[in-house]
Amino acid sequence: MLYFYTYSAIGKLRPFLVSFVLICTTYYAAVYSKHKDFEFSNFISFIQNNASNEELPIVGMPDVWFASMERPFYPIHNERDFNKVNFEEFYFVETDYLSSRSRVYEQVKSNIYANYNCTVISDWQAYGDNKSVLCSCKANGKNKIALEYKPYPGWQHMMSKFMPAL
Repeated sequence: MLYFYTYSAIGKLRPFLVSFVLICTTYYAAVYSKHKDFEFSNFISFIQNNASNEELPIVGMPDVWFASMERPFYPIHNERDFNKVNFEEFYFVETDYLSSRSRVYEQVKSNIYANYNCTVISDWQAYGDNKSVLCSCKANGKNKIALEYKPYPGWQHMMSKFMPAL
């Protein structure tokens, strides 16, 4: 709103709007062309068709929630403490190509494989060379190995990746 007001006040709203529309069109066209092969509806039906037991919860990245709206879902994200979640049996959806969005995905995935016997039910070619895997996991009967979360590196460390001057 500040940009629109500022450019309007100095009498340059029209060139700003033209530039803004061109930039947005270019950006979203690039996003579309990069991801046009991903068929989200097929991904949703893949999970719904292969996770046949409606009573079992589903664990996966937050995007997987769309395929499990009518059942218990546990997203893998930074705020979820999987040490407090005890399942006897559940479905685990591996979407490794989305793992860069989460600091804890790889840790949680490793912990699941350490504490549960997981069997691959099916896999799906998401788009490009990316694959999603649906696993059925059951407790292995051993004492549960606790998940040790790495401490949050802090905003300065995270920003140093984007702004080397920090």
